Amino acid sequence: MPDRGAISQNAGRMASGRTPLFRKLMQTVQQAHWINSHPDKEQLFYETRAARSVSRRDFVRLLGAAGFATAVGGIPGSNLAREKKTGARISGGSVAILGAGVAGLTAAYRLQKACVPCEIFEASGRTGGRMFTKRNFNSDRMFCELGGELVDSDHADLIQLAAELGVEIQELKGNDKGVDLYYFGGKHYHDEELIPAFQSFAARLAADQGTLYDKDQQLIPERAEHFDRLSLAEYLAAAGKGVDQWVIDLLRVAYVIEYGRDSDEQSALNLITYLEPETKDGFKLYGSSDESKRIKGGSGTLPDALTRALDGKVKINRGFRLVKLGNGNGVIALTFSTDDGTRTLKFERAICTLPFTMLRLVEGVDRLPISPAKKRSIAHLGYGYNVKLMLGFTERWWRNLELHLPGPSNGSIFTDLPLQATWETSRGQEGSRGVLTNFMGGSTGKNFAPARIDKVKEELNRIFPGIKDKFDGNRAVMNWPVYQYVKGSYTCPLVGQFTTLLESAGTAEVDGQLLFAGEHTSPDFSGFMNGGIQSGNRAAQEIIAPFKAKLPKAA
Repeated sequence: MPDRGAISQNAGRMASGRTPLFRKLMQTVQQAHWINSHPDKEQLFYETRAARSVSRRDFVRLLGAAGFATAVGGIPGSNLAREKKTGARISGGSVAILGAGVAGLTAAYRLQKACVPCEIFEASGRTGGRMFTKRNFNSDRMFCELGGELVDSDHADLIQLAAELGVEIQELKGNDKGVDLYYFGGKHYHDEELIPAFQSFAARLAADQGTLYDKDQQLIPERAEHFDRLSLAEYLAAAGKGVDQWVIDLLRVAYVIEYGRDSDEQSALNLITYLEPETKDGFKLYGSSDESKRIKGGSGTLPDALTRALDGKVKINRGFRLVKLGNGNGVIALTFSTDDGTRTLKFERAICTLPFTMLRLVEGVDRLPISPAKKRSIAHLGYGYNVKLMLGFTERWWRNLELHLPGPSNGSIFTDLPLQATWETSRGQEGSRGVLTNFMGGSTGKNFAPARIDKVKEELNRIFPGIKDKFDGNRAVMNWPVYQYVKGSYTCPLVGQFTTLLESAGTAEVDGQLLFAGEHTSPDFSGFMNGGIQSGNRAAQEIIAPFKAKLPKAA
């Protein structure tokens, strides 16, 4: 059984943060905790400070070891068992892949390379899913991202796939000069104020996390369930006593935009599991995960490359919306709504990459012979209400030193104003114009309306006086909660879901005939582009591995 030290060992995996500021914020909490534990080394810390985020990946694995309704690893022996029963061979099988997002495309790419026949069914008219780049956004021909944007150095599946396909990963650290700003209660705060402000909160957070484990460093299920049943809002109210209000507000805003739901809906474990519990060497906190990257030319470049690689090898059926799912007589029956009417097709296996927000709307899912945990996950797993708004400007006004901000801004802000957070998307792109991405979540995202755009410009003007006059008229909006093919941004464990639904999403069902992929099925990287790719690799391997194991070894 994994011990608590294993949680530290894999720091920096899943929880590195979907936004630059969230990553920075959680590093700050971690650093404040380290200084609390090593007061004699505080000066050394400040002299050598770098940054690294921490992760909850092994905490999730401990949940499975402690007997929660999870399935770490996600691959039962069901494919092998079915192989023995039916005698099916790889050459005689067929695989349907539901969804042409990056998970489905990756699975198809791996299956095709292994000579496994498959075809893809996609409801929309495009491939790429939530990797969605808008190109030629302004007169400088810059791009912006409607969906996933940032890549961390530990996103190995994405980086490896990009290398295979000849897609370049661009380093952004050198293009990110300037400081992050925090605007709360009408006042500016900056990085240097964060660690001292977080120290008392970090002490409480570390103490609470310590209660999750027994003397042998094994997870105590009752304690995990206790914190899972507690909302993030309730936890912040209790743990924030004696902490400056702007610090608690900052944490609240950070989590609302990071996970996309209001703090009273989120599990407190979303926060508690971010803190690394033990660190023998403080500088273990620091490393390369702070060096944000992106896919050169836009995130859509990678699924575009996958689509080209599949051209002529794997059929991609566009405009096929799944309306019914069933099984029987050794096959998976799929009914699609198309422009030409309803079609029912049968396959030996299917890989479902549909977000559960969409799968729960499909007829027949509730009647499938799948585990109760999977049925609950499909029916109830939370998704965020994130909305992205990109605004164009004639120049990068936020970097103007005459604004007399606490430091030269890089465009990244957290605020208690309704706009919540921004970062600069024009960094590292050719041209002098500026593009700010405004990222919203919770009620602000759920209730987004076009009138909000002008309000965002006014709110930005309070933070960066004069910026509204620099608006060049270019704007783009992606309202993920109402986007008809997703109806949500990405996975968000709600109150009570961390210990009950999070891991069961990725398990194969129906004796290995029905497999699952997508960011929501990745315990390590849910909510990330890397999670989609990782899960696509896993699902393909679930199909390939049993057959490969039976092939005769070369002489």
